[in-house]
Amino acid sequence: WTNAGLPYLGYSMVHTFYENYYTETGDPRTAWAPHSTFEFANASLSGYGQVRFLNQLKYRTPDDDIRLAGGTDMRLLEAEALLVQGDWQGAMILVNEVRTRYVSDVTGAPLEPWVASSLEEAWTFLKRERMIELWLEARRTGDLRRWEEQAAPGDVDWPDYESLSSHFVDHRRSRCFSIPNSERNANENVPQDLPTEHLWTPAGGIPGTPSGLP
Repeated sequence: WTNAGLPYLGYSMVHTFYENYYTETGDPRTAWAPHSTFEFANASLSGYGQVRFLNQLKYRTPDDDIRLAGGTDMRLLEAEALLVQGDWQGAMILVNEVRTRYVSDVTGAPLEPWVASSLEEAWTFLKRERMIELWLEARRTGDLRRWEEQAAPGDVDWPDYESLSSHFVDHRRSRCFSIPNSERNANENVPQDLPTEHLWTPAGGIPGTPSGLP
């Protein structure tokens, strides 16, 4: 709905991981395209200016279904369980079973499998594949929190928004949503003085998620 021009164009793929990734791989799960009419999204960012509008194509209309659970999700959870046990070779088999079932929009062939040579690399690919497979399905925050709590090895693909605008230095990324005011007001057991921002942010902080960029 936010991207349907009714009346908003609220999210853009520009500068995200998915912008270059889709161009390079043609992975149909992360498809995007410029809008036929609008060059820019409907808001600008302080310290950056107008944001080019590259529209995600996973959801084409406000009525599109959003997956709540699926077989590929389960395969990746199984792969993560194997990684926790140290079986990174077995985990990569499951990760690539998910990955290679998709055909590239660029080459017309199945996506190339990830190739890991260590437990740490396998964790990186598992994290990346879940980010791709479950994109825009509202599960990313849970993954990030779980991996941080478990001190899971491997890298997470963080976009370098800080180099684009001081806005993202001043507003750090938070991986936990505060209890909304509606809940605080309706439930006397919820303290009114709970913090409303920067919750569950590791020491040193993770830079802020940009408004208007997923």
